[in-house]
Amino acid sequence: MKWSGIIGIGQSLAVGYQGDLDEETSPIPHAFKLVDLADEYDITKDESDALTLAPLTEPFRMRTHGTRDVYPDNVAGQTPHSAMAAQITMLSRTSPLMTIHSCCAEGGKEIAAIKKGGSTNCYAASIFEAKAINRLAHHQKHNMSYDALILTHGETDAVLNQEDYGKDLIKLHADYCKDLMAITGQSRGPIMILSQQQTCPLACDVDSKVIQDQWQVEEDIVCSGPKYQYGYAPTNLHLPVGGYNRLGEKYGQVFHETVVEGRRFVPLSPSSISRRGAMTLVITFHVPSPPLLWDEHLPKPHQQHNTAWADGHGFEVLNSQHMQVKILHAAIEPDGESVALHLGAGHEASPLRVGYAMTGDVDAGWSSFYGGCAEGRIGHLCDSDPLRGAFTETLHCKMRHGSSELACDSRSFKRRAKYDVINSGEAVLMEVGDKKGVMDRSWRGTTGEHALTFHHNQRNFLVSFYGLSVE
Repeated sequence: MKWSGIIGIGQSLAVGYQGDLDEETSPIPHAFKLVDLADEYDITKDESDALTLAPLTEPFRMRTHGTRDVYPDNVAGQTPHSAMAAQITMLSRTSPLMTIHSCCAEGGKEIAAIKKGGSTNCYAASIFEAKAINRLAHHQKHNMSYDALILTHGETDAVLNQEDYGKDLIKLHADYCKDLMAITGQSRGPIMILSQQQTCPLACDVDSKVIQDQWQVEEDIVCSGPKYQYGYAPTNLHLPVGGYNRLGEKYGQVFHETVVEGRRFVPLSPSSISRRGAMTLVITFHVPSPPLLWDEHLPKPHQQHNTAWADGHGFEVLNSQHMQVKILHAAIEPDGESVALHLGAGHEASPLRVGYAMTGDVDAGWSSFYGGCAEGRIGHLCDSDPLRGAFTETLHCKMRHGSSELACDSRSFKRRAKYDVINSGEAVLMEVGDKKGVMDRSWRGTTGEHALTFHHNQRNFLVSFYGLSVE
């Protein structure tokens, strides 16, 4: 069986902040992590006999070394790795792939800190783990290659308004490719899979270059999509356990399509724009799984401020005078792959510039975040991807006829996420507690205990973007 290395890098969302766990999770089949039986994790000793592999469980590592937030004490809670591994195992069932995961991110650190030679030990720790894992593979006579870097990142650089973020991404990827290829002897470097951040800067600047760079980079850097469609933890900056599982499933889906099947994943993203008469713009998209849909379970954007766009489902239009152009109506076209924006006041001043989920309705300080909220960057456009991921499960829930509330004795309910699909679309989960939740509709069945099947919503949502222009 081939060993496929996956290195997780980034900042707080990469290490599970607020993804609090009550107990160790069950091992993921065909997935492992490096452990140090001496509990040292000395990154200068990659040939230590105490280094071995263990089944992948969460928490990824315990914080027992007195170096809080710094490797090896960098892990704060549930990471995306276990769900990613489970998704890869599920999709690779006919030809099992053994994935070996490393989590070497650090909360709050900009890309200059996690790069090669940066101020943190993130890069050095990942190379330490790669050398140790490659040595173990050779001892067991397995073929080893590093196939992916998972970058969950961008908030700090967005706040710092880093204009060179895209270039820094390319350099970070190139350094990893060079160093990992030298370690394993593989002929091609790993892809980098990343997701957009939508929570920073808090002023919701329409021209956030970091967000733009996260989906407009080079061939071997793949954007899995945005994260505004997730249910966030109470701070609206990090994710709860179920959110990290949902993100991990998406990473696993993108990994399988790009690495295993050899088809580069492209997120739901704009491909062209044209005019239809004076007052209508038609935007065509790359749609992974047509047709396009509006997901109106998400909060409705631009209802407090920027109300010229209140009926745009997240779309934003500016004219040549940088004035907001009123969107009268946004409609999905019959082809299922394009959207028509019907415009009102302000459309006369060309060229027009179109964006999506880039401008929020607040200008807040560091005390407030708006991930997944109406006040932040958010929109409704998604595709029809039918994926039911590896964390699909059936739970026995207590229901009451005419009520939207449900109760579950099982602690496994904590794995569920806001917007989970229930019974293949009969309902959507709108609130999640440890043992209870609220659906988007009333229960029509009988009062009593019922088996309900939950799966994470893995439809692809439109990336946040700006600058699509038309005369």
